Formats: sequence, structure tokens, C-alpha cells
Amino acid sequence: MARAPSGPRRALSAASLALVLVVVFASALIRLAGEELGGALVLVRGVHRVAASAAALTILAAGWYGWRAGQRATAALVVALMLALSALGAATGTEPPPLAAAGNLLGGLLLAALLAWWLGREPRRGGEPLLHVVAALAALQALLGAWSTIFEKDETWTFALLGHATLGLATAGLLGWIALRARAWGLLAIACAAPLAGMVSGLLDAPTGPALAHALSAALLVCAAAWAHARLT
Repeated sequence: MARAPSGPRRALSAASLALVLVVVFASALIRLAGEELGGALVLVRGVHRVAASAAALTILAAGWYGWRAGQRATAALVVALMLALSALGAATGTEPPPLAAAGNLLGGLLLAALLAWWLGREPRRGGEPLLHVVAALAALQALLGAWSTIFEKDETWTFALLGHATLGLATAGLLGWIALRARAWGLLAIACAAPLAGMVSGLLDAPTGPALAHALSAALLVCAAAWAHARLT
């Protein structure tokens, strides 16, 4: 069987990543500002559902192209994760219990990271070993951030939150150093934005605007780390 060209798969992966990030942002908006949205909450939920449905279709298409191109493990993993998240969302509805909410949050970040990694994937040529550390720190950051958001949202300073803040600075510093060396200015901007938004959110007692900015920049940071790991290692 002739292998499928990589162009359509990369375009579909990019579209899927953009849609998943819309879902992640809409979820954060509902979680952090649901009561403040009033009548607009229905619109935000609608955007969430439409983006999630569109992402499911583009991920299935990307998976099909990836399977034909011989990238079967990655294609199967991305599609399986998307199906699992779809099933979890359908089963738990608009008011999920804490464990389901954490699963949705972490699963969405993992799906975005996998799509970013797939988008940046190139033949291995030996590169920046520090990116293995950055990828591990980004994963731990996502876990601590989700734990603080879902299970300790009413607490001010906890062990998980302190660890999240400390490791966040380390992750951003390492990624920023790598971005400077690679002259990847967009990557550097994302590395600076996530901890800055987090600090502003903490200093202002997590008002909606900075908290949303932190959620979005953190998701972008995870995706940037995954993309850089695929591209530069």
C-alpha cells in the first residue's frame, strides 16, 4: 500500500490542535467564570460542544492519514484518547464530579500535547537533551495544576500549589533557555507568559482574567514543550 502524503496529516493535526485548545479554553472559562457568564454560559457551552465535535472529526481524519503513513502507534493513541475523552464527557455531563473533571482537564492537555508533538515530529537527528527534562516537568506541572484547580480550589497555599509554582519557574526557565539558544522567539514568549500569568493570578487572588490567561498560557506551554521535544531532540 502506498503511503499517504504527510501534508494532509500535518494540516489536520494543526487544525485538531487549534480546536482542542479552543475546547481547553472554553472548559477553563466555564470552570473559572461560570457564575459570572450569566446568559453567555449557554454560548460558551455551545462553542465547547461544536469545537469538541469538530476536533473529533479532524482527529479521526488525521489518524487515518497517519495510519496510512505508517505512524500507526501515534495515530492509534491520539484517536483512542479522543474517544476516551468523548465518552467521559458524554457520561459525566455538564457537572462532572471532581475525578471526572480532573480526567477531562488532564486528558485534554495530554491530547493537545500529543497533537503538538505529532505536528512537530521530524526524523531524530540528535539535539537538545534538556528537552526530555522539560517534557517531564511540563507533565508534572499539568498534574499539580489540575490537582490545585480541581481538588484545592478554595485553598490559598498548599503543597501542590507551592510545588506547581516552583516547578513552573524551573520549566519556564529551561524552555526559555532552549528557546534563546534555538532563536525560537515564539517559544520564548510562551515560556515567559505562563509563569507571569500565574504570578499575577496568585498576587491578585486569582481573579478571572489572570486565571484564564494562566490556564491558556499553561496549555500553550505544554504544547510548546511537546512540539519542541519532537522538533529539537
